[in-house]
Amino acid sequence: MDDRRVVLRRGFASLLALVGAGEATCAQDLLEQTALEAFVETVHEVREVRGIGPGKQLAFRLAKSRDLAPTLVGSWPRIELDATSFAALGLLPAKLDAKRKFGQVQAQMLSIGYDSKTASVAIPEETKKLGRYVAKLLAAQAIGRAIDTERYDIDARMERAKTFDERFVLAALRDGAALLTMSEWAVTKRDGWTMPERLGLQSWERARNDASTRAPRFFSTMLASGLLGRNFYAQSKNGASSLLPTISSGTSKRIESVFRDLPASSEQILHPDKYWSSDRDEPVTLKGEDALLHALSALAQSELTDVNTLGEFGCGIAATPLLQRAIAKVLDKRIGTSVYWSPRASDGWAGDRLYVFGQGENASVAWVTMWDAEADASEFSGVFGSGNAKRAKLETYAEGRIAIFASGKLATRARDIHRAVIEHGKPCRGDRSFDVFDRAAAPQK
Repeated sequence: MDDRRVVLRRGFASLLALVGAGEATCAQDLLEQTALEAFVETVHEVREVRGIGPGKQLAFRLAKSRDLAPTLVGSWPRIELDATSFAALGLLPAKLDAKRKFGQVQAQMLSIGYDSKTASVAIPEETKKLGRYVAKLLAAQAIGRAIDTERYDIDARMERAKTFDERFVLAALRDGAALLTMSEWAVTKRDGWTMPERLGLQSWERARNDASTRAPRFFSTMLASGLLGRNFYAQSKNGASSLLPTISSGTSKRIESVFRDLPASSEQILHPDKYWSSDRDEPVTLKGEDALLHALSALAQSELTDVNTLGEFGCGIAATPLLQRAIAKVLDKRIGTSVYWSPRASDGWAGDRLYVFGQGENASVAWVTMWDAEADASEFSGVFGSGNAKRAKLETYAEGRIAIFASGKLATRARDIHRAVIEHGKPCRGDRSFDVFDRAAAPQK
């Protein structure tokens, strides 16, 4: 490596390494020169794997996981708004400090943090004891994330995203690409693993999964986004899938093509064939939403204060009973698959909109969910209506392919909301009207 110089700054406990034409900054224990070399090597190795030349200077630092919480929260903008939506459905405590809890869970997962404003990567100090290989592995993941965040302006896109579903899609693409980059880097280094390093990797994965499954399902979003995003990229256009991609798979080109043409919803992340297929399964939207909101506001006798879309992933959270979550924590080994994150009751999702009118204890909620078939609407309303919705005092009304959940002043008007959705909302899929009732045969999933 030519033109290398290292500057030690004890006040900031950091190391600055400028490598060749590109620059990479990494912070590590000042007593461990090998750690510096490991990060420097990884920057070059990752760029080589991705086929990308020198780029923006990156600052690496080590910090205790609990001190990384504020940085980690930045990975999910508008976390409070999304938490409010889930709380309205009884899926989170109403007065929970969502931002603080989210940061805590991510820190417990030993997550890496990346701040695009300062181009700095923060890696949990606790990973030092897991071995040099794990440190490089996390660095590879962080570098991949930094590369894509800058190339595709992901942070700005996350800020502009209007719904939980849109934010989840972007997070899945970002975090999935980072995991895929890490996997491809690992393929090139698999012959150099030692047994202690393998055990260190397993320890990190256990810590990540355990912290995620201990938290309310909502806060496992960041774990799910990475695992499902990686699977999404691994799904090829001809339907073949590989969870151990190779360098020849053209990762950078695939990532670039996806960010040019984003998936329409989390349904396409959970079921990649619905994206990679030439005949994509687009979500149902409400063409006459303005007229619908006018009608619902009159029923609620309040102004609209919040609107959101949870998507199939969010509906999966809603359809997961508390008992099933407890069992899943112990028994379910499918945490990296769509099956774990999309239970049967939410599998037929076609579209949804969550409306909140008024504020605080006087708020009224109307959640409009639309499904591929009448049986899907009935199944979801049965599972959610008898579980989480009941605890949130949401009234349920399902007819045809639409299931309504309402509370507050709208609790007794669920049937009226259903009628208003049809008359004013005008559900459609693309440029075609949405059949509210099954025809001779329900559409194929």
